[in-house]
Amino acid sequence: MLLEGFEVNKGEIIFLHGNSGCGKTTVLNLVSGVIKSEIEDQVRMRFPEIAYVMHTTTMLSWGDVEKSIAVEEKLREKEINRNLLKELCGKFNLPQHVFRLKTWHLSLGMRQRLEIAKAISFSPDIILLDESFSGIDRNTKVVVLEEVWNWVKYKNGTVIGTAHQIGDLLRLAQRIYWLEGGKIKTSLTISEDVETRIGMSTDSLLSIESAGPIFRYD
Repeated sequence: MLLEGFEVNKGEIIFLHGNSGCGKTTVLNLVSGVIKSEIEDQVRMRFPEIAYVMHTTTMLSWGDVEKSIAVEEKLREKEINRNLLKELCGKFNLPQHVFRLKTWHLSLGMRQRLEIAKAISFSPDIILLDESFSGIDRNTKVVVLEEVWNWVKYKNGTVIGTAHQIGDLLRLAQRIYWLEGGKIKTSLTISEDVETRIGMSTDSLLSIESAGPIFRYD
């Protein structure tokens, strides 16, 4: 338990929602260990390998993508699954030469797609996604969401994410926690299947009956 009433289980997708400054990113920083606390030790017992796609990039500002991957491999003491990474980059419409690009040559959408592909390819136990779909175009976003869902479904992975865009939230989340002032105001479980929701329009998503209670707080 990270906050009162907040539980994280294997094989599920949780999203944090709320106004700016409510504590969403702080929770992710506590889970990841960016902010040091006893929470990190609790999380690592259940989820030893953590991948964190931050709102701002963690890739090297002075090197190319390949160099950033090599440094992360060294820090993790673990090799990335390069075949999977290349496969995902292809599915995410990234150019074949993306690994030779400097980080600052990547657009927001390219960087987010690449970092999500990289996170999956390191085969972690949990992936943290902080506003990680905001720069991705609608059609490509559906493909990215499908791959995140496949990772959860087939690898028993866990996702904790944040999203301001209601469409992103409702396409992927199985449980939503609404935060206010660093505390959980309410939570709900969305009963509709993720595979069905991923391709739905925003208007259709807004009509999901089980998601209705969250909009009383939006």
